[in-house]
Amino acid sequence: MIKIALDGMGGDRAPAEIVKGAVEATREQRVELVLVGQEEAIRQELKLNKYKPGKSPLSIVEASEIVTMDDHPTSAVQQKKDSSIVVGMNLLKNGDVSALVSAGNTGAVMAAAFLILGNQEGIERPAL
Repeated sequence: MIKIALDGMGGDRAPAEIVKGAVEATREQRVELVLVGQEEAIRQELKLNKYKPGKSPLSIVEASEIVTMDDHPTSAVQQKKDSSIVVGMNLLKNGDVSALVSAGNTGAVMAAAFLILGNQEGIERPAL
């Protein structure tokens, strides 16, 4: 089963919409999801979505900081080391997950990928 990290704090109406989608995805797909973000806020949303722990492969990894859409991408990655984007990218780098999905600050996701994962040989520029 593939294990995917979700930036629980990224995007409009987060974490509500992210958690809602995660719960639905685990009910319909064979996928293990790791919600990365402020644990208490995520747990509240899980309750609202009638999530039953143990019923689906869903876990939470705490990340206390949030990268906003107004944050400068590189500065956010360098200064907010405990943000959901940086923590999620480190999960990917360490092989704890196979992918990271974020609806948050695209520039910060790209900066985190470059700064944390680095470039692949022969690839000059990353793509979305």
